[in-house]
Amino acid sequence: MSVCTYAERSWKNGGEAPPTSHRFAGRVELSRLDLDETKGLRRHPPRPIEHRQPGYDEQFDALNVFYDCFASLDGRRLICLGPPLLNLEPVVVPAVERYFRKALFSRRDVRRLDRNAQIWMKRRRNCETLEGGYFKQEQLVVQPNQCELFRGKRVLLGISKNNELSWIRDWVWFYISSHGCNAVLLYDNASTQYGVEQIYEVLSTLRGLDVILVTTWPYKWGCLAGPNGIWDSDFAQNGMLEHARHRFLSRADGVVNSDIDELVVTKSGRSIFDLVSNSHTGYLNYEGIMIENVSVGEVVGMGRHRDFVHRQSPPQPATRKWSVVPSRCPVSSQWCIHQVTEMRPDAEASTDVTHRHFMTIRTPWKYPRSTPQQPGEHHQVDEELVNRMRCFRDTSD
Repeated sequence: MSVCTYAERSWKNGGEAPPTSHRFAGRVELSRLDLDETKGLRRHPPRPIEHRQPGYDEQFDALNVFYDCFASLDGRRLICLGPPLLNLEPVVVPAVERYFRKALFSRRDVRRLDRNAQIWMKRRRNCETLEGGYFKQEQLVVQPNQCELFRGKRVLLGISKNNELSWIRDWVWFYISSHGCNAVLLYDNASTQYGVEQIYEVLSTLRGLDVILVTTWPYKWGCLAGPNGIWDSDFAQNGMLEHARHRFLSRADGVVNSDIDELVVTKSGRSIFDLVSNSHTGYLNYEGIMIENVSVGEVVGMGRHRDFVHRQSPPQPATRKWSVVPSRCPVSSQWCIHQVTEMRPDAEASTDVTHRHFMTIRTPWKYPRSTPQQPGEHHQVDEELVNRMRCFRDTSD
């Protein structure tokens, strides 16, 4: 279905007309394509057996072919985006050619990226019938491109699974108050504690947002690196980033790629969106600092970002993250978790930025949680972070 905002629904049902300056969007539909389990075809894991950790086979996404199929920005092409095809390519590509009446795909039509695959083709109609073959679905509906929704917006982009709703709210409020964020695009990775409507309701209480879009991403996350440090089987987040880029954010003024447990801090106090917009390359790539699981006060329940302000001395580094101006990305580049490929970050502007990674703001589905401890001699208060988190005094619990 096309985007229909919660405010619009209320208005159509007899409520007050929505304010024209605000566009609050709910969930959108995805046109997924999966293999039919009864046909025996599976995606083969790329990782050798000797490097697979316990649970690898259960976590591996063997059946999904496309996460979504949607119109390109110019509306002339169809984009089918999903996990890497690997051994499925000799079956999937000819089938797609047949269903969409495409004579032959070129190298430019099939994009083999890092833990992600895309098929781009001329758009002929809005729905295709998949007759017989290997697939679970019988039809593939072309979903609309919705980049216009985020035109000119300063967008916070992330993915979440069962994170506390208070964490999500605090995370968004920080970027609103500290950086002038006015739009959020959040993917929910099959949370079981609440639905996307509840996330939306929480975020809709925050002032300053023009667009809120929360969409489901009901796919297997995939397998983490394991004991040998091999990253080749975690497809969901890589797919999410490219999906966000092409279906929603190509016309955004700026995008900050951040997880719920990450807050961006600038030494100068400038907005990250101002920095990336005025940078030489339209791309910032910056280091992270771990915020430790220690607190001087009593932490209630699961705790909040504001409860944790200590880092080690010297700081423990966290993995790099990025912000970008989408219109300045080369066509062949890829939005990855820690970088945007084929782009050179503005080195000087990037040194002004550091993200803080909170060790305890996480649910135990990925890593186990532990009880906060008292700070020790090897800890110090992160004064830059304390100053920027004053914004939490302006929002209620």
